[in-house]
Amino acid sequence: MSRSLIDKYSFIYRQLSDRELDGDCFYGFLSVKEKEIEDALRHLHQENLTTGSYEVFVGGNSVGGVNIEKIETKHKADDVTLKVDLSKKRIGSDYVICEDWNELLSYEEKIETPVDSLFFTGNETKLTSDESNQKFESYKTVGKLFSLIRELALETSGKADTIFYGRPLFFDFKLKEEDIEKPVDIQAIEKIHSKDMHKEAITFLICSELVSCLKDKDADKRFSYLVQHISSFVANVLLSYQGYVDNYNFEKVRKEYLEKKTEYIIKIYNVFDAIGIKLLSIPAGIWFATNQITEAGLRDPGLYKNFIVLVTVFFLVSILILHCSGQFSVLKSLRKEYTDLFDSLKLQFPNESDNIISVKFDLNSAEFKVELKLWSAIIASVVMFIMTAVLFFISFK
Repeated sequence: MSRSLIDKYSFIYRQLSDRELDGDCFYGFLSVKEKEIEDALRHLHQENLTTGSYEVFVGGNSVGGVNIEKIETKHKADDVTLKVDLSKKRIGSDYVICEDWNELLSYEEKIETPVDSLFFTGNETKLTSDESNQKFESYKTVGKLFSLIRELALETSGKADTIFYGRPLFFDFKLKEEDIEKPVDIQAIEKIHSKDMHKEAITFLICSELVSCLKDKDADKRFSYLVQHISSFVANVLLSYQGYVDNYNFEKVRKEYLEKKTEYIIKIYNVFDAIGIKLLSIPAGIWFATNQITEAGLRDPGLYKNFIVLVTVFFLVSILILHCSGQFSVLKSLRKEYTDLFDSLKLQFPNESDNIISVKFDLNSAEFKVELKLWSAIIASVVMFIMTAVLFFISFK
């Protein structure tokens, strides 16, 4: 809606002849014989950008007034003009009508949340996403810089306009048109600030550069100075970050992957431990069941009891085998998880690749041992079932 509104405001503004400013409104003369002009006035009236009540002039002489809703055919004659008023300023949620850049940039909320479209009455400039220029693009990027500073203030336990890094760094967010004449690019800063790894260190690196760059500037000049010197600031942050990465304490890296090793070792052995109690119950259950097998003839009721015991042992062993089989899937999932993690760490820290490979080998070895235990449990269960079946068959008289 704001785009359409800005289009119509700028259209009517440029159509006004003998335009002059009186108080909070522009006044000028306009012919409404074109339907586009009439529709634009109706829309502006709905948005309270024009009163909608206009003085009518015929041949240059005033003949009364008319409301925008009551315009008739006679008001569209060639010699009829209306004296139209337009509000000189409107600060909307996603659009702005004002005199120039300096006035727009005096509103902190419009720096924090850049508008999508605007019209400057001072030089009849309309800017939208489709009709942009360098200043407009820089203006929108400044909003991202504003948000970054607010995030840094939050991360350093400061107020919304104060960053803490050894000392409070207060910002008064004021800008002038000259501040956005050059391109403003902070993509590199946004990229490293969004990293999860070294998050705290990155925050303090950026804050350190901000303090170094702006500590000697007055609070009301800091944001302006930062915008004007954004390229050198970004370059300094990137150099500091690269230096931090190059000199990263590898003891911390070792601690990180050794902690992960311990974590995955526990998870891997828990795969077998999770069914360990169930495994202990199997021999006792089978021993109890086989004690119920007695000698019986083909027509002896004891044969049916023996058969039920055999079937019971079969289901008991089957359930155990299903439990063990399910644990293989868990091991496979864990293997993929830690393999991806340590492969990533190996690429990130090539100097530690040998140690990381050793950790992976230990985890693979632990996984192999647990798989052996699971297979042993499965084989033992099958053997016990076979023994029960043998007892069943030799129980015949």
